[in-house]
Amino acid sequence: MSWMQDLRVARVLFEGLVKNDTFSADYKDIPAVAERWTISPDGTSYTFYLRKNAKWSNGEPVTAGDFVYSWRRGIMPDL
Repeated sequence: MSWMQDLRVARVLFEGLVKNDTFSADYKDIPAVAERWTISPDGTSYTFYLRKNAKWSNGEPVTAGDFVYSWRRGIMPDL
C-alpha cells in the first residue's frame, strides 16, 4: 500500500477532532469529535471542546488525554 492508500483507510477508520467537508468547494473544517473549537488571536493556540457523548468502540469515553497521547505518539513513535 502507498501512503495515500494508508491515509484513505485511516480516514474511514478513525475520527479526528475535525474533518474536512468534502462536499464544499473549499473543504472547510467541520466538527468531528470536537463539537467546536476556538483559536487564539495570534493563531498559536487551539482549544477543542469534545462532544460529551464521544465513546470508543468498547464504550469507554474519549478524553482529551487520548488526543494528546495520539499526537505525541505521532511525532515521537518510541513513546
